[in-house]
Amino acid sequence: MTRFRTFLLLFFSFTILSLLGQAPVSVLRIDTIYVEGNVRTRPGVILRELDFAVGDSLPMDDLQALLERNSRYLMNTGLFKSVLINVRDWDVERQRIGVLVEVEESWYFYPIPLFDLADRNFNVWWRDYQRDLRRTNLGVYFRHSNFSGRMDAFKLKLQLGFTRKLEAEYDLPFFDVRRHWGLGFNLLLSDSKYLRYNTYENREQFVYFPDKRILQRFRLSLSLHRRPALRSTQQLELGFFKTRIDSLIATDYNPDFLGEGRSLQRYFFFRYAFEWDDRDVRPYPRRGLYLLARFEKLGLGLFDDLQAAYADMTLRQYWPAAQRAGFELNFRTRVALQRGRQPYYNSRALGYEEDYLRGYEYYLIDGLDWAFAKCSFHLPLLDREYEWGRLMPFKGFRQMPLRAYLSFHAELGYVNNPYYAAGNSFANAWLPAYGIGLDIVSYYDKVVLLEVSRNKLGETGFFLHWRIGV
Repeated sequence: MTRFRTFLLLFFSFTILSLLGQAPVSVLRIDTIYVEGNVRTRPGVILRELDFAVGDSLPMDDLQALLERNSRYLMNTGLFKSVLINVRDWDVERQRIGVLVEVEESWYFYPIPLFDLADRNFNVWWRDYQRDLRRTNLGVYFRHSNFSGRMDAFKLKLQLGFTRKLEAEYDLPFFDVRRHWGLGFNLLLSDSKYLRYNTYENREQFVYFPDKRILQRFRLSLSLHRRPALRSTQQLELGFFKTRIDSLIATDYNPDFLGEGRSLQRYFFFRYAFEWDDRDVRPYPRRGLYLLARFEKLGLGLFDDLQAAYADMTLRQYWPAAQRAGFELNFRTRVALQRGRQPYYNSRALGYEEDYLRGYEYYLIDGLDWAFAKCSFHLPLLDREYEWGRLMPFKGFRQMPLRAYLSFHAELGYVNNPYYAAGNSFANAWLPAYGIGLDIVSYYDKVVLLEVSRNKLGETGFFLHWRIGV
């Protein structure tokens, strides 16, 4: 009996060893990562954006997906015109590989002549103010997206005109050995001859003094951010904001502009933000999830000029469809945690910068709390690359990729305004809209949106928006 058990044990042992010997080894170990093509960008910056490292082991079946995914990660930094990741060395016997990362750097330094509008957006300036060139600001805008080769961005704006402005911003993604902790600062000095002092019938009311500056602003902030993983970032920001208006605004136009007839508002602020970004292509995603959650406190007890607190959230989900089509859901909301009456200047809701509803570009909707949901469906029309050759003096722009999509959108928003709703019918009401558009994407991060939208009043208009990544 003992011999029979020994025979069975040996038989099964030899059978298992034989099967293991015949089965292919499906796990690869990364021995080396080579980086080529980078001139300014430091290799550590590139390695920081990869989700694999030397010494990692991975299934062979996952190799192709890994290389494609990490190419997108590097392109999403905005530092490169093209990225190619391949296997360079493959030791078949030891199942070890080397990975080659080849990059072609983009154009980092943009000295741009500045032609800025005094109005909230291009559409308002074009229609409501008949393209009045006097309502423009001229200057120069400098941006370097890779200042020291560490993916650190420096921005400087010098502007004259209706609004004089000096704005400087610097962001250092990391300063520690593990490349997790970063720093940033922002400085703003501005003054203006005009002021939006009130909202009536959902439109801004302006006052203009040609001989003096009636609005002055100062802001300084410092930030500390942590990025322990590729997709998540946390940021703490502490700053100071001062706003001064001409005394005539507080006495003759709107005593609630800065609250209680004030002509000066000062406050320190604190902001915490958590960001999760798992989109495939950030400028114009086709799949993935983006989440931003923030808490901010305005007024930290040193001045009594303002006391407010807000929580806001942005959620964007992208789903791919057949033939490179895609569906997008964008939800954004803000809730006031301190429910008291705020100055008019601090009661902004929809119609400012990126917080707008399509079809309502000509209107302002002020309030304490707000939310909107936007749905879009995109159908591809064009996907080509054009060669400019020597006609383009900048080498990084000689090959121009161009994609175009037909888009259909529908959206719904709501603003809660318990204090300044009189005379503004869009406050405390549902705001639906829908429309069709043409989305143009070029040079990876340059997006132009040509849209026709219809709002709840039955108004149909053509609107232009852009995101050019500078």
